[in-house]
Amino acid sequence: MAKNNQVALVHAGCEDELNELMSGLRRLSAESGISASTLSIGWILAQRGVATAIVGCRSTAQLHANVESALTPIPEDVLSELTRISEPIKTLMHGDLDLWRPGADTSRIR
Repeated sequence: MAKNNQVALVHAGCEDELNELMSGLRRLSAESGISASTLSIGWILAQRGVATAIVGCRSTAQLHANVESALTPIPEDVLSELTRISEPIKTLMHGDLDLWRPGADTSRIR
């Protein structure tokens, strides 16, 4: 039980790292000419073991944009940079990015 509480405390302190990640995502978007949402969806889908992404939308236009994002190829160097800039959060969270079950033995992410 104490381990889960300790991990939960770590999860609460990722604001600086998240802000750095978002800055890096905006930078990559500007450099590549690919929207931040397309980069995000593409990066998630490029991860080993990920078969699909559940992405919400509020309009038909957003739905079409999300589908287009999933079909847009992301260059390998951009994917590598997204992985690099997300590493501080993954490290801080001990590799467990499943926010709903931090530190649980049943977490889907290893």
